[in-house]
Amino acid sequence: MDLPSSFEENRFLFYQELTNRKWYKIKTLTTAWTVSFPDIVTRKKALIDLINDIDQAKTISKIDKVEYAFQLGLGEVVVGHDPISG
Repeated sequence: MDLPSSFEENRFLFYQELTNRKWYKIKTLTTAWTVSFPDIVTRKKALIDLINDIDQAKTISKIDKVEYAFQLGLGEVVVGHDPISG
């Protein structure tokens, strides 16, 4: 997720709203987040909810533009690092 041309205070409010909506920041990645849904939620409903969450965060933080990509899947997010570089 990218918040181009936004100020630190606005980013803080945006991220705070995502956190309030049960999104979790992946600590080892700069702008990556995870969010989970019950197994019964359809792909379409998940996308609607994700976009709604982002729109609400935009409104609260007064950020004009958000660039994002979603990866939807059934399983946990695997986070790692390159053992050679760190």
